[in-house]
Formats: sequence, C-alpha cells, structure tokens
Amino acid sequence: EERERPGLIAAGLAITATTTAILVLALNVDEKFSARWIFGVDSYEHLVLPLTVLLVGLISHTFVYACLRGSLQIKAVNAMQLLNLGIFPLLLLLAAHKATFSTLIILLGAGHVVTATIFLIAAVPSFGGMKGYRRFVGTLLRFGASRLIATLAAAALFSLGPIVASHYVSIVEVGYLSLSLALLIGVASVASPLGSVLLPHVSGLVSRGEVVRFERVLYVMIGAVLQALLFFTGQFMVFVDYVLTIWMGPTFLPAAPIMAVTFSALIAYGFFVIARNILDAVSTKALNSTNSAISLGVLVLAMAVIIILWPPGDIALMFAVAFAVAINLLGVLTYLSIRKIFIFNTHEDLRHLLWGLALNVCAVGLSLLVEKYVTSSLVLFVIFQGTLLA
Repeated sequence: EERERPGLIAAGLAITATTTAILVLALNVDEKFSARWIFGVDSYEHLVLPLTVLLVGLISHTFVYACLRGSLQIKAVNAMQLLNLGIFPLLLLLAAHKATFSTLIILLGAGHVVTATIFLIAAVPSFGGMKGYRRFVGTLLRFGASRLIATLAAAALFSLGPIVASHYVSIVEVGYLSLSLALLIGVASVASPLGSVLLPHVSGLVSRGEVVRFERVLYVMIGAVLQALLFFTGQFMVFVDYVLTIWMGPTFLPAAPIMAVTFSALIAYGFFVIARNILDAVSTKALNSTNSAISLGVLVLAMAVIIILWPPGDIALMFAVAFAVAINLLGVLTYLSIRKIFIFNTHEDLRHLLWGLALNVCAVGLSLLVEKYVTSSLVLFVIFQGTLLA
C-alpha cells in the first residue's frame, strides 16, 4: 500500500547500509588478501580502497534506482541513469584527466553516492512513515534473501568461466572469453529496461487480481523481442569476423569462434532478462533463484568434465560451449516457469517460433550470399541490415 512505502524504503535502506558496511570492512581489513582474491595478485592492494568506494557508489545508485522504479517515477530513473552513468563520468574525465586512476575511481564512486542521495531525498515519497520501519525489515529479508541466490548465481554464470580459464590458458584467450560475455550482456541489456519497467506495473495488476489482462500483452511483447534477438543472433553469426574487425581490429579475429558460440545463448538470455522481473512480480516463490542455481550447477559440472577430458588449449572455447548450454537451459526453465503462471497456447508458441526461424533462415542465407559485397563498406553493411529489418 502507498502508506507503507516510506517504511519499506527505510527498511531497505537500513538493510543496504548494514550489508554495505560489512562489505567495506571485509574488503579493507586486509588489503593484500582482498587484492589477491579480486585481482589475482596482492601488488594491486592500492586499488582495493578505490574499488570499495566505487562499489558503495554503485550500491547507492542501484538502491535509489529500485526505489524510483518501484514508485513508477520513470523520468526520475532516466535522469539519474543519464547523470550517473552517462554525463558524470565524461565530465570527470574532462575535468580530472591528469588525476591518477585510483583518484578517478574514488571520485566516480563518490559522485554516484552524492547523485543517488539527492534523488532519494528529492524524488522518493516523504520519509515521515519511517518510524515503524523495523516491522518491515523481517519481511524484506525473507522476501529478498531467497532472491539473492538468483543474483549471485547469474553473476557466477558470467564470471566463473574466465576465472577458471585463467588457470589453464593464456590471458589473451581469457580476454576473448570475457569480451564475448561482456558483449552478450551489453546486447541483451537492450531488452532489460522493458522487464524493469514492467515489474511495478505487473505487481500492481497482481495486487488487484487482474493478471489475466496482462497475458496477451505479455505474449505479444515477448514474441516481438525474441524475434529481434533471433534476427540479431543469425546476422551476428554470419558477420562475426566483420563486426570484430570494425569493433576491436583484425588482431581480435581469433576470438570469433568463442564469440559465435557465446552468442548462441543470446535468445535464451534475452528472454531471461525480460521475464525475470515478471516472475518476481507475480510469484512469491523465488523461481529465478531456483532456475539460476540449476543452470549454474550444470555449468560447474560441464566445466569439470571439460577440465578432465579436453586438452588445455581448447578450454576457452569449450567453456564458451558450456556457458551457452547453461544459459539456454536457464531460458528454457524461465519459459516453463512463465507457463505455470500465465496461460499460453503451446501450438501458437511453436508456430510463432517456427515462423521466426523460417524468416531468419532466409535472412541468414541471403547474408551468406552477399557477405563479401556488403562488408566492403560500413555504409553498405548498415544499409543491408536496415533493409533486412524493414
């Protein structure tokens, strides 16, 4: 209810402040130990404090972002995102370009804290109801603790491969794997705001018992996004060498196989990015945590088998295969979870998927035929892709 919002925000702030304080102490009680675990060598101990400040800034930003989004203050959310993640870092580089790297990171983190605090005070509803916030702490902890597993498991899905690979292959190959995962996150994040904005709206429908109204809209929306991701995946597979050459230069062409395998998970991950917030909104069970934990378990098992059976030189590519399998499994599990809550026609789903595959097989075939011509010029490439989309 609206009158409970200030108390919930205050309880969330108390929990966030407490856990952040514990994190800060844990990282800085022994900087050499922290540097060894985070950076791999203890000689980077001077970066632990800047990293801590940056983490505090990002946590502050994320907390206020969640408060604004939950209050449906989308304009305020966009303004804070633009300032904190867009304008401020550029202004900082221009104004303090002679500063050391550590100083820049500290200033960036501190700036995030200041900006988030201003938006919290200015845009979040009155804190007059905060006196009774203690009664909400237990509720938030019970609700959030089970969902924390999803966040940690999702982070592990993307970080475990490069971390383990660094013990078996060169740092260059680890870089190829990390680059591929980072690009996948970046592309899939295009759909992320859709799920984030839907979360409070769906929560409102659930509270009013009007979930049925959302089912058809959800089906059309997810179908449209998945069609776009299917198109992007097919085109990326064809033009991966050209994209890498334009983006990173020809020296990164050896990363093409790893990147192509990684992007076979784009459709599943894009679906997960959209649907995870919807699942959190409509179900009291931590379905995302269960699905993410199962996928992480499959990834760990697959990586263990790869380490035992495959030669070290192939590990980076095989880790990419294991990652793609785990993420595709996550997408399937998320879809099954959605189907348990919303009513979809299985035959319609299948027809929609087959129609999308047929269209994109034609688009991929055409791309293969004209690949050497359209890659002769960036302008031709853009025109060709625009024509296919149209």
